[in-house]
Amino acid sequence: MRTSVICICVITILAWSPVSAQDPANRADRVAFQQSDGEVLIQIDDESIATYVYEDSEIPRSYFAHVKTPGGIQVTRNHPPGSSQRNTTCGPTDR
Repeated sequence: MRTSVICICVITILAWSPVSAQDPANRADRVAFQQSDGEVLIQIDDESIATYVYEDSEIPRSYFAHVKTPGGIQVTRNHPPGSSQRNTTCGPTDR
């Protein structure tokens, strides 16, 4: 199931990037995945565009972190969150 989720998310990211508008034969050479402990780094043209975290000791669910546009603009919150950001758990929060 993890592989399916990763594939679906990567396809979605690629569909909205300039890479999809180029020759499909060159696309495979431009996209790279680097797996390390509990996460997969996704790169296009050696530029990191997202990290898929599937094992985290503090967050019990998988998630994407550091998602950026092909131009480098970050579109997700910082991870780990700064003190001004809300917590990352899915449960109720104190108000």
